[in-house]
Amino acid sequence: MGRFSILGLILPGKTMKVAYRVSDRTLSYGVEQGQMSTVHEAGLETIDVDLRPSCASSGPDINFAFIHRSIVIDHAEHQVYIQSLLPRDWEWILNLGRTIDGLASRAAIAEGRKTGLQNGSKTAAELKGRTALNKTLANAQVNRPPETSYRDKVLRCQEYLASGDSYELCLTDETEITVPTTNGRAKLDPWQLYKKLRQNNPAPFGTFLRLSDVIVVGSSPERFLQWIRGGRCQFRPIKGTVKKGPEMTRELAHSILGTLKERAENLMIVGLIRHDLSGVVGAENTWVSKLMVVEEYETVYQLVSVIEGQLPDSSTTEQQGAPRGIDVLKASLPPGSMTGAPKKRSYEILRDIEQRPRGVYSGVLGYLDVRGSGDFSVVIRTAVRGSGGKLDIKR
Repeated sequence: MGRFSILGLILPGKTMKVAYRVSDRTLSYGVEQGQMSTVHEAGLETIDVDLRPSCASSGPDINFAFIHRSIVIDHAEHQVYIQSLLPRDWEWILNLGRTIDGLASRAAIAEGRKTGLQNGSKTAAELKGRTALNKTLANAQVNRPPETSYRDKVLRCQEYLASGDSYELCLTDETEITVPTTNGRAKLDPWQLYKKLRQNNPAPFGTFLRLSDVIVVGSSPERFLQWIRGGRCQFRPIKGTVKKGPEMTRELAHSILGTLKERAENLMIVGLIRHDLSGVVGAENTWVSKLMVVEEYETVYQLVSVIEGQLPDSSTTEQQGAPRGIDVLKASLPPGSMTGAPKKRSYEILRDIEQRPRGVYSGVLGYLDVRGSGDFSVVIRTAVRGSGGKLDIKR
């Protein structure tokens, strides 16, 4: 998440997995550690939106795992942290540390050889993996949404906006890719897909998540919500994006993202998030620290705002009933940047227009830790592969 890469290790027999459907139960608020992902529909119960049968997800709406062992890579400080919550787990920690040291030494030697031969050259294994991935994708069957159908949906959204039912609607659609199979299994290496995605679209929040037969691969630029032990909460909604190119200067990007349309779109989401956050921490503890600032990323310029709030310090406060980060998460789902404003009415409109579940797309993915912190990103620019081998691409 951001500067950190987090590898959670699932231990058979020791890792608690939780998967809930909205119809059964929503967030488990007593648990404060592990990793969690929610699909978009999981947040609809918090804003009293009823699901149509056509919009119900076939899988669980919330996935949660308690991770006892993990590896955290700090890319800024070039440090690797090995963590365990198990008692007397020093042997595993020391053995893994030696393994990582060995891998680091081999990587340094390989990098030296690569640099000596040709800067940017790939190993034989890397080339083989990429060649296989490219061949699989080249032979895949791509099913894009029909243009006429999508245009009709846009027109319907415009009608609702013109009538005053909503100020802003975030209409989404999906592309379904069916990849070749062998003996009923998809001929697609999700890890190669993730690495290619990270190369082509670097972003602060990369995702490679394996949940039984379902694999989620994503590259999201948008933090949804972060809170730290001292009680500080932060949202970073993105509304307004300009793709980089040879003729796209920062000045031109500022000009485009400074138009009335882009600023209005961003400002409405800022107001929506302030409303959600202040309902938990109070208006006096909510503020906007950045308003519609153009930020530069690897492939795009984006218009970003930062909304922050202050919870009671969990390290010093044991006040009964005091709000916590998980309460802010509950009050803020689903992400306003992926629904519209006002949130409830906007999603009722989108539910009837889209007529399908969004699934994990436009939900959130992140972690809670044992020290009382949490960090979640918005699930966008994502591919989801189910057990049948179909790959749903959602941007």
